[in-house]
Amino acid sequence: DALLAVAGRLEARPGGPAEADAMTSRRMLYIKTTRTNRSGLGPLFDAADAAMHVERRTVSTIAPQALYLMNDSGIGDAAGKVVARPEIAAQTDPPLRIQALYKLIFGRVPTPSEVELGCSFIERAKVEPLDGPPGSTEAGDPWGVYTQALLLSNEFLFVD
Repeated sequence: DALLAVAGRLEARPGGPAEADAMTSRRMLYIKTTRTNRSGLGPLFDAADAAMHVERRTVSTIAPQALYLMNDSGIGDAAGKVVARPEIAAQTDPPLRIQALYKLIFGRVPTPSEVELGCSFIERAKVEPLDGPPGSTEAGDPWGVYTQALLLSNEFLFVD
């Protein structure tokens, strides 16, 4: 839900029938689950087994989760949509764009060292070619790659 929200794609309509398409813009709460279907991201990300009653969900952090997120075209597409948002795209000065990204993604102001690190990455990326995030419209776009890294950070993915 948070990924859809920062990308500006979250559909806020409450209620209604469950969606069969896992790529829907609706909240994850409205994605249809069947007992016989164990495909998709659910099993990878510790979704409850719909075939049995469970008192408590298991929690794991494993390498395939990170690999899936790093290579999923949906994440690259979301990063591209975040960079294209008007409040981000309007900032042409790298430190100001980094501040706008942090405010949108993390809800806070970046530290001076985070701004410096981000600016350093963007400057280096202008000289050294980059592979763009999967699904991005512009392969090698440093802002798309940087934004994808922010979206895959622990601060964004986990609630403390």
